Amino acid sequence: MKAQIQLFHSPDVPALETYIPSGDFSFLLQLFIGPEGGDGHESFELIVCNVGWVSKQTQASGAFFGRHTLIMNVYEYEKMVEYITEYVQNCEADNWNNLAGLIGRIGKWEFEDYADG
Repeated sequence: MKAQIQLFHSPDVPALETYIPSGDFSFLLQLFIGPEGGDGHESFELIVCNVGWVSKQTQASGAFFGRHTLIMNVYEYEKMVEYITEYVQNCEADNWNNLAGLIGRIGKWEFEDYADG
């Protein structure tokens, strides 16, 4: 089984394709991903930021956790999409839960900590 990205969305950046950050940047990116050829999707979230933003975080506290974070030298929409899409297209598993677990390495899966019952 493989996955397909259906939508790139950010509640912080209204138009990802034309976004031009002024200086250092950080924003939430939501990926809506489902099984290839399927109708449904689930949400995966990550922070997209630049090296300057990370540097400021480490100056303030001396350290920074980087899980579910994509760090870019400069913001380029096409490169961001290409980088994420390549990762997702290379993921393959025998069922959706295992596939979502692989994708969850780069973005927090909405059901990551879900426990039935």
